[in-house]
Amino acid sequence: MPLSISSSNSFKTTLWMFLGLVLIAGTIKMTLLYQIPQERRGIPNGYFAAKAQHSGRFDAVIAGDSRIYRGVSPEAMSTVLEDKTILNFGFSAAGHSPTFLKAAEAKLDRNGSKILVLGITPYSLTEVASVNKHYMENLSTTRLKKLTRPMERVWSPEETKRVYQYLAGTLDNYRQTPHADGWIESTRVPPDPTIALKTYRNLFRTRQASQRVQDELFEYIRDAKLRGVRVFAFRPPTTPAMESLENKHSGFDEQEFIPRFIEAGGNWITHEDRFCYTTHDGAHLTATSAVVFSKYLARSISQQLDSVGDGNKPL
Repeated sequence: MPLSISSSNSFKTTLWMFLGLVLIAGTIKMTLLYQIPQERRGIPNGYFAAKAQHSGRFDAVIAGDSRIYRGVSPEAMSTVLEDKTILNFGFSAAGHSPTFLKAAEAKLDRNGSKILVLGITPYSLTEVASVNKHYMENLSTTRLKKLTRPMERVWSPEETKRVYQYLAGTLDNYRQTPHADGWIESTRVPPDPTIALKTYRNLFRTRQASQRVQDELFEYIRDAKLRGVRVFAFRPPTTPAMESLENKHSGFDEQEFIPRFIEAGGNWITHEDRFCYTTHDGAHLTATSAVVFSKYLARSISQQLDSVGDGNKPL
């Protein structure tokens, strides 16, 4: 019996020592992590869950993938559309499925202008994107998950790697500043417009723009128009090399898409000079270019609204 008690006490002592070491290591790691400048720490845990579950209602919602949440600033748009409240409802690899489009529409104020703006990228029209994995995961995040997410950073291998890189002076110069309106200000110093080309080339080997996804998008626009929603869309600016790659390998035909979009009741925004902006990786706009483009986008929407009347008034 004394031997059993001794073994039990030894196990408890070892366990407490282990937990103590874990606590110390975790505290050191988090202390070092928070020494890294905010814009170089990555996107805070819970940011996208808060966006997916946002309870606010807005005059205009911009929906799409990472080119949208990195490339469109609602604050910049509001300098042109001064009387509109605007939300960036972008998620990684988002697809324009009925589920995602209706979720974006649900963020519109029923008594507001009811403007839905879609960023049409070739990838956003693929079957894989239409699953909307990133959006759905964040939509289903529970309150408990939100409370425990900060602790995930203690165990995260990615965060451990970030701390090591910071200590070694090898942390990359990719900087991200999330905004409450859904825009993530992104910059790489220096920019490298070739980084994303290989990634997209590989993606389009197995993932093509889907006719089914496009047909469902057009059907959604017809129905949304009956509900008084004004649907605008544009192709986000990238680089000549990226757009050429997408045109050749994605299966997306912009010249066929636009007439069908307009016929369904949508308002297409054409930007003749869409290569005048700077990307930080070949796919996503730098923060400075995102602000400039956002103002252009807002002016284009404003002009179309002025020509036929605002969405909350009889047309």
